[in-house]
Amino acid sequence: MTSDGLVPLAGVEIYCDACGVVGHTQVTTDDSGAYDFGHDGIWSDSGGVTQILVFKEGYNVPGGSGGPSGWTWRYVRIDGDTRFDFQLVRR
Repeated sequence: MTSDGLVPLAGVEIYCDACGVVGHTQVTTDDSGAYDFGHDGIWSDSGGVTQILVFKEGYNVPGGSGGPSGWTWRYVRIDGDTRFDFQLVRR
């Protein structure tokens, strides 16, 4: 988020304990702010809710819960091929 509105942010670390072939999948956003956990599946509860950890040094993740080592938990609902746009705010 900038004074000019939303812009992509590279280098954001995204972690999902329930994503990928064996879980524990961590990815980093590219120059366009995009990331992909791959197509190996996500294990979610019966409601489709999964915890995602988000982190970038010098930024806060609004609407999340405090996680380990400065990371922020966000709970997301997954329904098929799902896209999440996390918004980060510079501290």
